[in-house]
Amino acid sequence: MFALSLRLNNFRFRKAATGIPNSAVYKQAMAQYYLSKRSQNSDLGEACQAFERAYRDRCCDGDMVNDLTIVEQDGVRIKVRKQDGAEFATLNLATNSYQDLDLEAAPRRLLAEYALTHALSSCLSRKIAGQLPVHALLEAEIRDFLGYESCLLATCGYIAQQAVMFALFQKGDVIFSDEHNHSSLIDGMRLTGSDVVVYPHLDYDRLRVLVRKHRARYNCAGIVSDGVFSAHGTMANLDAIAAIKRDHNLLSIIDDTHGFATIGRQARGVLDYYESRPDVLTASLAKGLAGFGGVVAASRPVLRVIDCFGRQNINTSHLSPLVTAQSYFNLKHLRANLTAFTADLNQAVRFFNQELERKGLKQYQDANKYAHPIFSFYGDSEAQVVEAYQLLLKNGFTGAFFPPPVAPVPTIRFSLHRKVDLESLARLAVLIELSGLRPLSREYWPRMQTVRQAQPECATPADLLGDSSLASLK
Repeated sequence: MFALSLRLNNFRFRKAATGIPNSAVYKQAMAQYYLSKRSQNSDLGEACQAFERAYRDRCCDGDMVNDLTIVEQDGVRIKVRKQDGAEFATLNLATNSYQDLDLEAAPRRLLAEYALTHALSSCLSRKIAGQLPVHALLEAEIRDFLGYESCLLATCGYIAQQAVMFALFQKGDVIFSDEHNHSSLIDGMRLTGSDVVVYPHLDYDRLRVLVRKHRARYNCAGIVSDGVFSAHGTMANLDAIAAIKRDHNLLSIIDDTHGFATIGRQARGVLDYYESRPDVLTASLAKGLAGFGGVVAASRPVLRVIDCFGRQNINTSHLSPLVTAQSYFNLKHLRANLTAFTADLNQAVRFFNQELERKGLKQYQDANKYAHPIFSFYGDSEAQVVEAYQLLLKNGFTGAFFPPPVAPVPTIRFSLHRKVDLESLARLAVLIELSGLRPLSREYWPRMQTVRQAQPECATPADLLGDSSLASLK
């Protein structure tokens, strides 16, 4: 019975990770591709050509809604061009630059000065060629920001997560994974050779049952979860995960890419909402921090193992010094203006939620306790969602369209930014109501009743920062 249960869990896991999208937008093209591959001694090149022909047909029909080219950009507003040549001036709510740090003049000036006086490329792996002072500065800044003992930069967030999984788990181990984890975590788990047991989204009672059932049969074990889930804006419960971890001898790994430098009293993401801390925290620097790259934070012993055995990060060129400097200056700027930036972003999120509530589309049960800039909506059919996307585009809004299996159902996600004006958000709420879309995350809110924001005392932003570390960069 145990073996059957495990096979079913792993089947669901592989299906979620690699299944053919059951989606009208991609179905024809994907069907042609897979049918071309299924004959014995088939030609993969011909299969790719079959996909390209079908894909181009779908483009001509106007279904491939994500194929946009940005032709102009002015702050948070952009002009986009579709495949048929049509252009639209829109508010850019598809990108995840939540704090709009890429638009701030002060860090841009520092970055321009850095570009004129320092190396711009690493060209080799850090383990081979070493790291530059700017890499050490950013690691130290993030370590202080998050309050972890050690942290390590990675080429990107995807690489960071895969390196962590590959280094810590192997065949004979088991990983317990939230069903809505990001594909970067899913791909990383598949690389380990470990068995994977999937638990329902945010259902920690079910997770405890599964851990009790399976844990004793394996060598090492871990719980892997997003911190903030990119499709829903929902958040993992670190305290619940920590309790299960302690009781059953597991390691906890949280990827907080959409919480880091975005939400919480100190903009530390999920860490600001719970007393417990995961053993390993990963994040991308390309969302709230508006930079590029990834980071892994952990205790020194755990990070040493990841650094020595996470070959995905070892065998790639180290993070570019230029984008490292960009992330460093952006993080310093965020921390220096933390109170104002957090207030501006929270105002936009709460205002939009209030506008949606007036139309029966409330996203959050209690926006005063937890409010994330992600707002995701779904419809009764994919055709409805595609039509809504086109309506929004024509009326000046670019969202992010996610067909299955990227999201559980066809979804449009809007990522609010600190500099988005409230009048535009009021117009967007009206358009969403007209489109008939509904909030994606509503069904999961009963599982988030325990969300609470800790209020630790902290120094003022001026006390937190000093400019002495900048001297080595000038």
